[in-house]
Amino acid sequence: MGNHTMNKQECMEKYDVLLRLFAQIQEDQSNFYEALETLEKMPHGTPGDIAGQAKAMAIGDALKAREHTNQELIRVYQNMYYDLRTVLFATDSIEGV
Repeated sequence: MGNHTMNKQECMEKYDVLLRLFAQIQEDQSNFYEALETLEKMPHGTPGDIAGQAKAMAIGDALKAREHTNQELIRVYQNMYYDLRTVLFATDSIEGV
């Protein structure tokens, strides 16, 4: 693969595509809500019921996984910003960036 330096327009196009893809990931919560609905349909047990405990654990795990995804998205957004800011947002009037 040869060296290819992208111009500002190419960077903007790729940046826009990445932002759209990340927005889709961020907004697509259908699987998450389907899992919660399935868990909600499980019969409720009595206190100390193992099924109820498993249901609570599954809901907690689903929430943790979704939060982890959001944290990773934030990390990627930060990296993208720092990598591309000098190309995408460079102006003569901004100092110290």
